[in-house]
Amino acid sequence: MVYVGQRGRRRTRRTQGNRNRARGRWLSVCAWLLVLALGFCLAFPKTAKSLRQKASDALGLDIGGAVGAFGESLRSGENIWKAAKGAFERAFRADGGEDMEVGANKDGDMPAVNKLGDAGGDADGVNTGESGITDPVEAFRESQERFSGLGLPGNVSFERPDLAELKTPVDGTVTSGFGYREHPSDGIVRFHYGIDVAAGAGTEALSVADGTVAAVGDSTSYGLYVIVKHENGVESLYAHLSEVCVKNGDTVKAGDRIGTVGETGNATAPCLHLELLVNGNYVNPGFYLYV
Repeated sequence: MVYVGQRGRRRTRRTQGNRNRARGRWLSVCAWLLVLALGFCLAFPKTAKSLRQKASDALGLDIGGAVGAFGESLRSGENIWKAAKGAFERAFRADGGEDMEVGANKDGDMPAVNKLGDAGGDADGVNTGESGITDPVEAFRESQERFSGLGLPGNVSFERPDLAELKTPVDGTVTSGFGYREHPSDGIVRFHYGIDVAAGAGTEALSVADGTVAAVGDSTSYGLYVIVKHENGVESLYAHLSEVCVKNGDTVKAGDRIGTVGETGNATAPCLHLELLVNGNYVNPGFYLYV
């Protein structure tokens, strides 16, 4: 019995040793691949950027944003598994969204339906239209009544949480509002998770409040974008930028420049796409701005 026990322990040690060696070889391969990839990026930056963009387009991933989020998480002291989880979520955030009925999805980049102040204003969420309602929340809810049968995405709220005063991020005209609307060309109903503000290319895009830059990325949908985390669970996203003027971890004040307006990503004209989250739920930026 003693001999058998020793043999069993030897077998266990051999098995564990084999696993450790296999893990070591796998880590070595990954390390070499990383070194080669970094070397390629340094030697051929334009080609590397093109290949990364093609991979993002093919897989629907925000690779740049995921890498940035991963590095920032490690720098903040999170363990590698939590950092990887955060990077995975960031990779799918910009283009994934949740599929809903009649083709609705979180693309964040719907073409304009009505300009702010036009009669009707079915989806702008800040337009009184012909009803004469002046309260932006009531006007928005009335404009969304015809879509009531679709329900709401799980992370969307039609409420107006009390927030500190927000700084206008860019001078311009709201051309595409928050909420459901019919696509102007194909008639498919989609949910727009933010507002689009038309402005001249190169116009400064400003932070709406004090905060810390949580992510800087580049996706096929948002184009160049910046995410800023504020106090009390508030988060803002700025997309379609032509230039980013901040980096992950930067502290910004309300009114600080974070980038410039462009038409990167899925944009049909120069504009700033702005999203506002409160405790993880998307809310209508039109309740606080451009009213």
